[in-house]
Amino acid sequence: MQRSGWNVGRNRQGIPNLRLIVIDPLLKLLRLKDSNSADDVTPAMEIVEEFAKTHKLHVMALAHEKKRKNEQDRHQNTAGSVAFRGASDTTFQSPARRTANHQH
Repeated sequence: MQRSGWNVGRNRQGIPNLRLIVIDPLLKLLRLKDSNSADDVTPAMEIVEEFAKTHKLHVMALAHEKKRKNEQDRHQNTAGSVAFRGASDTTFQSPARRTANHQH
């Protein structure tokens, strides 16, 4: 996986105990033409999965929520295609907390 001239696989050799890579946000790394299209998302996620397997790493990829929320099914609130969730081993959502002084 290479982005902006930084080859994670090559640089990982200097960090032998590395087991986790956090990508925040995932969409910025992938730079997909259409992040709502499963046809674009699925092959990109396969590359991320292969990278993790090859380097024996866990990849935690963070995503933003949609601006318009589905209050009945919050799992539909992640921006982009549902293929992101389908390609993930585990998903976790942490909605922003609203306070009196800070509204999302």
